[in-house]
Amino acid sequence: MSEVETGVHGEGGGGSDGVAAVGGTGGDVGPAGVRIPLLVSGILNCLAALGWISTCALSFLAIPLIVLAVYEFLAFAKLGGADYRRHAGRVKTLQILEICSILLGNLGSMICGIIGLVMGNQEREKGNF
Repeated sequence: MSEVETGVHGEGGGGSDGVAAVGGTGGDVGPAGVRIPLLVSGILNCLAALGWISTCALSFLAIPLIVLAVYEFLAFAKLGGADYRRHAGRVKTLQILEICSILLGNLGSMICGIIGLVMGNQEREKGNF
């Protein structure tokens, strides 16, 4: 078999549900419409936390953003595995917390949370998530 048939050195490659793999894994990964907003939100939470830390008096507001960012990065990594459907409930909770992050001034994370919830619901209707 050639490399193309086995998918060993392929770029991308889709899972069994027709969703393109993120990162070139070639395996069965979670829907990109759910994974990508998690990653973007985690990065935005880190940036917002750095902004709050720069204001010494309000640096305690960075703690929830850092914790949320860590959980988002962990969920992003877990959605990259073959058993990504097990983590659907946890991801939905994280997306709701992303929406609540507007209370700490993180508009971008709120938008990612809304996009993630909408895409997650569409994937659930299709039976992919």
